Amino acid sequence: MKSMRKLDWRLSDEGLTEDCSEEEREPAFRESVDGVEKDLNQCLAPTHKGDFSLPGAALRSKGLNRIDIRAMNGEAVHASSRKTGMIILGGGLRKHHICNANMMRNGADFAVFINTAQEFDGSDSGARPDEAVSWGEIQGSAETVKVNRDATIAFPLLVAGTFAARKK
Repeated sequence: MKSMRKLDWRLSDEGLTEDCSEEEREPAFRESVDGVEKDLNQCLAPTHKGDFSLPGAALRSKGLNRIDIRAMNGEAVHASSRKTGMIILGGGLRKHHICNANMMRNGADFAVFINTAQEFDGSDSGARPDEAVSWGEIQGSAETVKVNRDATIAFPLLVAGTFAARKK
C-alpha cells in the first residue's frame, strides 16, 4: 500500500518551505508536480553527443561535463525539505553520481535499483540499497528495493504495472 501512495504523491502534499520559488508557491503548480520525473541528466541542461576520446581538460575548460553533474547536485541539495527518490536502471557512473547527489541532502527517501550486477563482485553497480544507506546516499527510513533483472525487461514491466496502469 505504501508504494501506491507514492504514485499519488504531489508537491501539494508537502508544506511550503522558505526556499520555495514563487512558482512552487502557486497551488496549481504544486498540484501538477508529481513523483515521476524524467532523467535529470537530460532535463537540467542541454545535452550533447560526444566522443569518449575527447580530452577531459578541454571539455572541462569549456564548462562541459561528461555527466550535467553540478546541476544534478544543486537540485538534490535544494530539495532539502522535499522528498527525493531514485529509479536507477543499470549502474556505473550514473548510479554513482545520482546516489552521491542525494548524499548532499542526507539521502534519498525512496530508491529502486534495477540491474544484473551482483554484490559479490565488489562493483558499485552490484551494491544493495543498504550499502547506500551506510554512505548517507539513502535515508535509513527509506523504502528501497534492488531488482536483480535486466533493466530493459524489468523496467517496462514496472511501468506497465504501476504508472501506466494508473493513467486513464
